[in-house]
Amino acid sequence: MIATDASRLAARRTLERLKRGVPPTDNITALTVGMDRLSRKLNRLLQADCDQRWFFVVSEYGEGKSHFHSFSRSQSLNTGYAVASLDVNKDESAIHQPQRHLSVLLNSLESPKPEFNSCQGIVEIIRHWLEITPKQDVERVLNQLARTRSSTHAGRDPDNFQSLVLQYVRDRNRGVADYYSLQRLLQYFSCEDLNAKGSYARFAASFRFQVIEQWLTATGHQGLYLFIDEVDNIVRQIHGKGHPACFRSLAWYCSSNTFQQTRVVFAATPDVIQMLTSQKSYFQDNLTRQATVRPEEVKAFARWSKEFEEHLPFHNLRCPKLTSSLRTELLHRVVNLHGQAWGSTETDDKLSMLATIQNENPRRWMRSVIHVLDTVQQSFCNGDCDPRKPR
Repeated sequence: MIATDASRLAARRTLERLKRGVPPTDNITALTVGMDRLSRKLNRLLQADCDQRWFFVVSEYGEGKSHFHSFSRSQSLNTGYAVASLDVNKDESAIHQPQRHLSVLLNSLESPKPEFNSCQGIVEIIRHWLEITPKQDVERVLNQLARTRSSTHAGRDPDNFQSLVLQYVRDRNRGVADYYSLQRLLQYFSCEDLNAKGSYARFAASFRFQVIEQWLTATGHQGLYLFIDEVDNIVRQIHGKGHPACFRSLAWYCSSNTFQQTRVVFAATPDVIQMLTSQKSYFQDNLTRQATVRPEEVKAFARWSKEFEEHLPFHNLRCPKLTSSLRTELLHRVVNLHGQAWGSTETDDKLSMLATIQNENPRRWMRSVIHVLDTVQQSFCNGDCDPRKPR
C-alpha cells in the first residue's frame, strides 16, 4: 500500500515524538502493545451505562503510564468524549484546592468535534461555539445552563452566572456591542477568577464543573474524560496535613453523584495505592473534622472508599512491562511505521540488527531503534535521494 502525503507526514511526526521520549498523538493505537486488559476496562468505562465512573492504573516509571494516558485520550475522543488532564503538584495543580487547579484542568480541554479541532482549552472552545452557533441555539443552551442547580451550596456563584448569561443574551439580541459581556462570560468559564479565593471557593469550582459538564452534553458530547496524573506528588510535594483534602477532591471527581457524565482515570505507583488502602479510616475521620466539609462530600468519600475496596482486584490494573515478546511485536510495528514515513521496507537483516539493541528503559530503547533505522535509511540515499520514494 502506497503511503499518502498525509500518512507519511503523520508517521514522521510520530517518529519525532518517540525520539523525544514522549508518547505519539498519531498512530497511537498501532503502537500500543500489551494493554488489552486496560483497553477493555477503558472501553467499559466509556459506556453510557458503566457501573462505575472511574478506575486507576498502577505504574512505575517507564512502564507505559504516559503511553496509556495518550492512548486513553485518543480512545475517549473517538468515542465522543471531550478530554482533559491534570498533573498533580503543590502549586497551580494542587488537587486539594479545586479553586486553584480547575483553570489548569480546563485549559487542557480538547473536543472531538470537527468544528473545535483548532481549539485548545475551554475559553477557545466556548468562544468558537458562540461565534459559529445560531443565536437561538446559543440562547437555548445558555438558559438551560443558567438553570443548573448546584449539588452543594456554592454561595453567590450560581446567581452571578445567571446574571452573566442574562446580560450576554440581552446584548446579543439587541445587537449592541457585546465585547464586555462576552469577556465576562468567558472569564467565568475559564475559572481563573477563583485562583485567589479561599477554601470555600472549592464549592464554586464544583458548580462550574457542573455547568461545563452540562454544556458538553448539551452540545453533543458524550461527556468528559479526565485523566489525573502524578498522584504520587500528593506524597512527594504536598504536606501530610493536606493529604485528606487531596483524596477528598479525588473522591468528589470519581464518585460524586453530581458528575454523571464524567469519567475519571488516575495513575499512581503501588505505594500510593497501598497508602490509600491502609489509611482509608484515617482519611475518612480527618475529612469529617475539616472546617469546610459538606455532608455530600463525606458521602461521596465513603462511596469512593467502598468502591475502592470492593473492586480493588479489578481496578489494580498495571501498565504492562515491555517483555521480550512485546518488544519484538513493537519492533515490527516501528519498522513498518518508519517504512511508511521514509519508504523503506522491512528485511530480516534489519530486524536482526535491531534485535541486538538492549536497554531496560523503553524510551531509550525506542530512541535507539529509531536512530538505527534513520542511519540505515540514510545509507541508501545519495545526495539527490528523495526519501519519499522506496529504494
